[in-house]
Amino acid sequence: VAGTGGPLRAAGACDVALLAELNRLCFEAPGDGVGFVGTAWSARSLAEVLALPGAFGFLALDGEAPAGFLLGQALFEAAEVLSLGVLPGHRRRGHARRLLQAAAAEAARRGARQLHLEVAEDNRGARAAYEAFGFALAGRRRNYYRMPDGRALDALLYSCPLAAAGRPDSAEGA
Repeated sequence: VAGTGGPLRAAGACDVALLAELNRLCFEAPGDGVGFVGTAWSARSLAEVLALPGAFGFLALDGEAPAGFLLGQALFEAAEVLSLGVLPGHRRRGHARRLLQAAAAEAARRGARQLHLEVAEDNRGARAAYEAFGFALAGRRRNYYRMPDGRALDALLYSCPLAAAGRPDSAEGA
């Protein structure tokens, strides 16, 4: 898959070490102070995720170098973005949008009609990107994320009808 910002490629079981490193760099490292600091998934955890029924993954590339990743799962009429991360030095270049487009296309190909995800309430950059893509706030999980300083953050639940995915001009419910 190609587009602005570089190509995408499918990610699979042979990529779990790379995915684990990307996950660590995207979520565990302090970075630019914008990203969510959380617990990185291990290569073993990622292998287990990719072995789930309906699981799929994509890598965003900047030239030959990995810039981000997305892991998802499509079961029946619903699909979920399980994890999406873009390296701090590669953010705001369209990688997340391209990863979401690929996930929406893959989920629709597998028969899903809705794409769901969750995001930490304080991750304004990701929330803006998801809303621009066509996601709408659908719920909240109170105190879902634990920060290193002991604070708890809510997870915001978003949903996007796949017919409208990636079309910011689409009407709600279209």
